Amino acid sequence: MNTQPRLVLASASPRRRALLAQIGLWPDAVIAADIADTHLKNAQPPDLARRLALSQMAAVRHEDVG
Repeated sequence: MNTQPRLVLASASPRRRALLAQIGLWPDAVIAADIADTHLKNAQPPDLARRLALSQMAAVRHEDVG
């Protein structure tokens, strides 16, 4: 049984996949989360990135990744 964590990219963005490849990471699965990249008024970039990442993770958490 493989207990190693899996890397699931919750975005269909080719750019995000390319950025991961630049640092030597390849996702085990790509499951596009349907999350709008909307900006909240007065939201700082790190806060927005964190909110979007957590939303994407929650959206694909229970998907079957094989």
